[in-house]
Amino acid sequence: MVNESDKPNDSRPAADAPVRRRLTDNQLTAVISGAFAVLVAVVAGSFGLVGSVGSSETAQPSVSQVPTIRATESVSPDATPVVDGPLVAAVATVDNHCRQTWITDKSPAEIPNPSLGGIHDWVEALSAVHADSRGVTITVNATSEPQVVLRQIRAVVVGTREIPIPGTQIGIGCGEAISYRYISANLDVEPPAMTSATFGEAEDESGVSLTPIRFPYEVDTSDAESFYIEAQTSRFDVYWEIEIDWSWNGRTGTIRVDDNGQPFRVSAAGNVTARCYWSETGVKIDSFSESCDL
Repeated sequence: MVNESDKPNDSRPAADAPVRRRLTDNQLTAVISGAFAVLVAVVAGSFGLVGSVGSSETAQPSVSQVPTIRATESVSPDATPVVDGPLVAAVATVDNHCRQTWITDKSPAEIPNPSLGGIHDWVEALSAVHADSRGVTITVNATSEPQVVLRQIRAVVVGTREIPIPGTQIGIGCGEAISYRYISANLDVEPPAMTSATFGEAEDESGVSLTPIRFPYEVDTSDAESFYIEAQTSRFDVYWEIEIDWSWNGRTGTIRVDDNGQPFRVSAAGNVTARCYWSETGVKIDSFSESCDL
């Protein structure tokens, strides 16, 4: 466990890093198969969630769904899967421009118009940090039989919470309504509060489930589970990771998941000096923008 007094940095000690081992062909195939179905659901806005911060007496069955792909999310390139004990976890960052903004140290005049088809590349080129919230999808399945029980999931703050970063807040307006369920992680409190939450009001024809998420869940070599976590802060610049407790074959343990070897990061937008918002066609939205002289 990382102490709150330790300051975040770009490289953590090797002892704190997740165990990363080469997967066998069968293990890698299982990860890719499970992750692919999940990422299709993520891009579609349903986020394919079958997990929860609540608890129930028995493990819940998996739910398979392949809804229609929407154009409001972009998924980051796949990170190296994390292998720990009987589990393997794959991570994807979801940049949903209907819900997400970012902070860049560039001035408004230095920021090019966004490309709706390349949001991830646009954000990367600006070295932007997620503002106020950051969503990640974690796909978990087993590396061997019998089934592994996922007991609980939590966010863990890495290092010291700092003051929010300055810069320009950037975002893209969106008029499309989507509904999904997720795990909200409040990073402003210690330990971070994990809550099952929903966005939107009703289930629709795409098969989106708004049923509260409840643990435990079971995974095996052919049946993965996915969890969409939306970490939020209104007060700090925060580095964080995800831990999942498991039990299997009389053993217990915890798998730690991060951003390809580095902590995830999100900063509150309270110290920005400008705000620039564009429509989906690349036109600046003056009513939402502040001090945005392009």
